[in-house]
This record gives sequence, C-alpha cells and structure tokens, in this order.
Amino acid sequence: MQLDKSQASAVSSSGNTLVIAGPGSGKTRVLVAKAIRILRETNSRVMIVTFTKKAATTLVNRLKPHATKLQMKRLQIGTFHALIIKHLEINGLIGQLVGPESGNNLLQLAYDAAKCEIPFDEFINFVDQLHSHTISELPSECERAYEIYLQKLERHKAIDLGRVIKLAIDYMRKGELSPLPVNEMFIDEFQDIDKQQLEWVLRHAMNKTNITAVGDDDQSIYKFRNAMGYDAFKVIEKKLNARYVRMGTNYRSYSEIVTSATALIECNEARISKIYHAQKGVGGRIGVSVFDSVEAEQDAIIDAIQTNPNEWAVISRTNYRLKELEKRLSGWGIPFISNGKSNFWEFSPVKDLVGLLTHIVRSDPISVNNALSLTAIKHDVVDEWIDFRAKEKNKALPYTLCKSLNKSEIKSLVTIDTIMCNGFALTKTEPEKIIKNVASWLSHFYRGDDDKKVAARGRLFTAMDSLVKLRGDLGKRLRTITESNRNDIEGGGVQLLTMHSSKGLEFKKVWLMAVEEGVIPHPKLAMSMEEERRLLFVGMTRAEEERMISAVHSGKSSPSRFLYEARLLEDDSAVAV
Repeated sequence: MQLDKSQASAVSSSGNTLVIAGPGSGKTRVLVAKAIRILRETNSRVMIVTFTKKAATTLVNRLKPHATKLQMKRLQIGTFHALIIKHLEINGLIGQLVGPESGNNLLQLAYDAAKCEIPFDEFINFVDQLHSHTISELPSECERAYEIYLQKLERHKAIDLGRVIKLAIDYMRKGELSPLPVNEMFIDEFQDIDKQQLEWVLRHAMNKTNITAVGDDDQSIYKFRNAMGYDAFKVIEKKLNARYVRMGTNYRSYSEIVTSATALIECNEARISKIYHAQKGVGGRIGVSVFDSVEAEQDAIIDAIQTNPNEWAVISRTNYRLKELEKRLSGWGIPFISNGKSNFWEFSPVKDLVGLLTHIVRSDPISVNNALSLTAIKHDVVDEWIDFRAKEKNKALPYTLCKSLNKSEIKSLVTIDTIMCNGFALTKTEPEKIIKNVASWLSHFYRGDDDKKVAARGRLFTAMDSLVKLRGDLGKRLRTITESNRNDIEGGGVQLLTMHSSKGLEFKKVWLMAVEEGVIPHPKLAMSMEEERRLLFVGMTRAEEERMISAVHSGKSSPSRFLYEARLLEDDSAVAV
C-alpha cells in the first residue's frame, strides 16, 4: 500500500498517537494500513472504533483482502455503541435496548405524564446533556418526568442507547466491568468524541491499551451533540503523553478549493496548527455569486446543474432553503436525492404501524406504549395491559383493567386488544389481514380534512400497501423494510445536503447556497463562531473539481462575513446580480 511521508509516519507509530488528518488526506488508508501492520507483525488484538455503521463496514471491506482469517479474529471493528453493548452483553449486564426514536417517544410520554412546564425540546436537551455527563443533574422541573421515564424503562427491563455508555462507565468505576482485552485501540473521527466516550477510551488506556486517535479538530461540527473537538486531542496529549502526526496533504481537491478553505479556518484560534496542501495543484474552478433574490439564486443553481445533475451536490447550512429548491427542481423534472429527509418508515403514523406489528411478531412493549399514546388511555393502564397480554394470549380482558376507563377508552383498548390477539394467531397464515386491521385502527386517529391529517393517512396507507405487497410471513416483511435502504432513489440525481450531513462525503462539483449573515453564522450560535466557521470549512472541502458559492444581498440578507475571511469577496465586491 503506497503511503506518503506523513501517512507512513502515522502507520509506523507506536504507543499513544494523535493523527491529525485533514480533508482528503487518506485517513481511512492510514487506519487500514496501521491495522494490517500490527496484525502481521505482532500477536496484538486490535479494535477500531467508529461513529457510524457505514464507516465500520467500509473498514471491514478494506481490511479483509489484506488479512488472513486468523488475523481477522484478532480484530474488532464497530461503532462506540455496538462495541460497548457487546462489552456489557458478554458480562450479562444489559437487557432490552430502546433505539433513539422509541426513546424519544417514551420521553414524550413521561413528559406529558409529569405535566412538565418547560418546552419538550429543552427537556430532551437536558436529558442528552445528562447522558453525556455535560451536566451532573437535571433541573428540578425535569426530575419528575425523567423519573417516570426511568420507571417505564425498568418496568420493561429496557435501557435506551443514550444511557448505554454511562452504564458501562458506572460498572467500570465500581470495578464490576473490566476493560476489553485489546492491545491497540484506534478511534476514527476522534474530534466527534464526547466526555463519556473519552472516559471509556481512557479507562482502556489505563489498562495498557495503546490509543491511536485519528481525526481533525477543524472538522469538529457536532458541539450540539457534546462533541469535544479540539479539547479531546489536548486531553489525550496531556494524559497519555501522545505524539502528534499531522497529515495535511489533500488528495481530493485542487488548490483553488483548498486555499480559500484554509484562509477561512485559519481565523479560528482554538485549533491544532497544521499546513494544508493540495496534491493535485492548480486546475480547479471556484466562484462566488451574489444575487438580488432567492429566486435568482435558484435559477442560477438550476442552470448550472441541469445538464449533469449526478455530478453535483447542493449544500446549505439549514434545510429550509433546500426545501424551497426541491420544489423548483421537481417543477423542472431534475432528479434529486435529499439525504436530509427523514426515513419514510420513521414518520408518524408509519412508525406506529411498524411498532404494533413488531409486537405481534416478538414482544416490543416500548413500541406498543408509543403507539397507544395516540389514545387517551392512561399510561399505567397501557402498561398493565401489555403485561397481561404477555402472559395470557387468549383470555378476556379483566374488569380490573378497564374500571378506570371511560366508554371511549374502553372501546379503543378492546379494539386494539382484539386485533393484537387475532394477530398472534395469524402472523404466518394471514399477514395481510393483520396489516390491514392495524392500519385501519390507526387511521381513526387521523380523521379530518386538515393537511397534516390527510398527509398522515396517506403515509399510513402507503406503508400498508407496501407491506401487503411484500412476500413471506409478517416477521419476514418487517425484516425486509428494516434492512433495506429506503432513501435510495433510482437513477441518482443532484444531492441536496445540509452542511452537517455532508461531512465525510465528496463530490465532483459542489454548490454552497445561502452563505449569508443570519444563516451562517447562525444568529442563535453567535457564541460558537468557531464552530460555525468549521461548519463552512467542511462544506467548502467537499468539492473535488468545482465549487460555487452563492448568497442573496437584498433587504436584511447580505453575504456572510466568512466569505471575506476566506478572501473570496472584498469589501466592495458584494454586488447583487
């Protein structure tokens, strides 16, 4: 495997190492090459920790051709959550897992039950901060809701993904969970690590595991998720006496693209010093256009991408302007892929349909609890009903279960109870009937002519039709929709992405739109100016050959100060066209 001087230094390094890998510098190549070297030259056990399943799969596929089966047995690759869950499972310290969507729904139920007075978004934010150790305790107005949430999890012997890492650390602190037996641990995208994840890593380092942290503090853009960024590198440097290896050669982009992005990011003060260099040299195309209206900006984007939309990505700070562009692209018949969109199967009421059907196939009380939040039935009654049906599949509902309900609530409970009981017997023989019955019951909660309810019914019946058309028993149909990638669009098209979702990707041509004051930097994030600057840096470095940037200068809109810092505009050059 051919390596440049800095890549070779990273691969040959021993002990604790910080690899500062700039955009397009061959980060994955270095991770693969170093793992291969250690597996071939030693008997060490190697673990590579990632933040996404996609990154983990990529590394496995890149490593397999270069390692023997015996060597691969000494290698573990996975996300933080996957590896820590396995860590807990092999020690018998974890029960049912609740995913992010179900967890948030359960938090909503607890929030409602506690009649919490602060906005739900604030409550969720406080819970996230608690789980990541950013705060040590919740504000008093959140305590009751969180207590109800934990009670519900305990009742179903479940734990949410947000608390998995905290659980592992708590056991490690008490000496009830030993670090994993690995000699070398590599962490990919190290700038995205939070305090809890870092503690898990450091506890392995204290057990004589060598740490290789690979990332770029200039691409730390997840502060809202409590990512430590620059601070994480400084902790490793200080606590583990780690050496630095800087990889600044960009193999992705031409120098025109790299130079302006470098000028921008060098305005940040809290960063690790490095020199960026484009291996391709000159030959790229960049441009900045300032328009007098959003419509004029969209016209220019459409004109540029319509000949070869598959070559382009359009990137914006927020989804709002991308949504407006989507409408124009649809009108022109230009194909597009919007990675910012939520998965169809995660929308309400589709996720409720899937949750109830999943419970029929295998017990999933959390999903049922979420779905039945549509009714006015009290949460404790729902929990009692779930417990009763887990033990008794055929008996009639006991009077004690219904005595606290009114007629409407009893009707709702009896109806769904009948559907579920019939479902237990028909999963293999008549799955279509179960699907239609559950969908019909759910549709009653979305009756009405307002746009939201009409759209919800449309999604529900689209999901029902999709499941009915699939083959196999109910379990097989549910596995099919879970495992398939619902966001793929045949034929491709222009990629529409937020700056956050563009991270880690690269495109032949990129158009950064709405690079304006009040958009980037975002007005609510004035205290995180360096984070906003890093966010634009990430967007600017996605391009390989061509990068266009646009802004609207009209009324309250004006080009972002960042365009001046990047030396792409001068003080008198922002004239609208």
